Amino acid sequence: MIKGKYRITYGDVVIEKENVITNNGILMMNKFLTGNAIDWAGSIALGVLSKNTPSATQTSLDYEVARYPVTLKSFKQISSGSNQIILKTTIDPSVSISIYELGVFPINIIQSSQKDQVVFSNFSESISASSSAWRNASGYISGANYITASTAIYPASRFGTANILLQSGSTAYITQSFDITNYNSKDSLNLLYYTSSSIASQSATVSFADTNNLVWSNSGSITSAASGWNTLSITLSGSKPAKFNGYVSSASIALGSGSNVLALETLKFVSGESKTPEYLMTSRTTFTYNSTSYSQSGNTITFRVPSTTGMSAGNLVTVSGASAASGSSVNSTYLIKAISSASAFTVTSPLSQTASGTGGVLSMGIVKSSGQPMDIEYYIQVT
Repeated sequence: MIKGKYRITYGDVVIEKENVITNNGILMMNKFLTGNAIDWAGSIALGVLSKNTPSATQTSLDYEVARYPVTLKSFKQISSGSNQIILKTTIDPSVSISIYELGVFPINIIQSSQKDQVVFSNFSESISASSSAWRNASGYISGANYITASTAIYPASRFGTANILLQSGSTAYITQSFDITNYNSKDSLNLLYYTSSSIASQSATVSFADTNNLVWSNSGSITSAASGWNTLSITLSGSKPAKFNGYVSSASIALGSGSNVLALETLKFVSGESKTPEYLMTSRTTFTYNSTSYSQSGNTITFRVPSTTGMSAGNLVTVSGASAASGSSVNSTYLIKAISSASAFTVTSPLSQTASGTGGVLSMGIVKSSGQPMDIEYYIQVT
């Protein structure tokens, strides 16, 4: 039997979550063991969306924003007949992210083409007259339209330190150098955004100007979107000027007419090229829990905090609501609380991230602020 789990270590807090090993994961392990693949686990990817329950057929994260090479691989014998493979990577201290999903990929990011899942902007560029930042017709986007913390209407940024608000009929601009020479009509842009109310229809156009001021524009439409986090995919099928050199000097995002407001989170490029198994996901976990969808202990999240911090089981993780599971101290070193509920509940984690669930569903990000590294380990146990 092969099973795996992810462990996130951030300061004194340790968070563990079991995963799903994909069909491609089994394939790549077999190829690696028989000398037909360079690696089966070369990098760990971070995502900020968790709308789809992990399944064996998935080949990518819901919304990947970063990928880090595996820097350590080790082996440990747990007991006779039970062995453990351990992979590890570290997220740079400067990165700010709320992790909603994790995935393992065979190819180390350094070995990849650097074309797929490339982030153009996370809309966190600092506002100052001497630096590049998003602006509109009135100047740099700031104040209530530059969201650096959660409000009564809009959540905090999931990747970076800020989001910008863009209203229907308006345009946001940025001066930024970027190489898009490798992209063509097979590829696409993917915009992650938040809306506080449902959207029936909304058009959007993303334009890139090269160093010769030639402009390549591509458009897409939101035909129906519920309130909350959503994505818009825009195929790069717009007419490209014959002499467009691909070296971007500025870009813009324009929303068509309407009455919508979008909080823009991340804009990235997605390759449309056919991918071999070496480029497809081998394992995934999310921080979304549904007791009716997950088997075994897949709907359980575990927090560990050294008891020397003085935290008790009662305030390690606060759980409220009908049928919420209780917690307990299991040994003198760690305090552990498991959450498993089929009813509505609210959770506040040691990382000050609050989330709620209805009917047994919880979606919670593991928040990493700038200034401190975060270790991510992936364990596979063979019994």
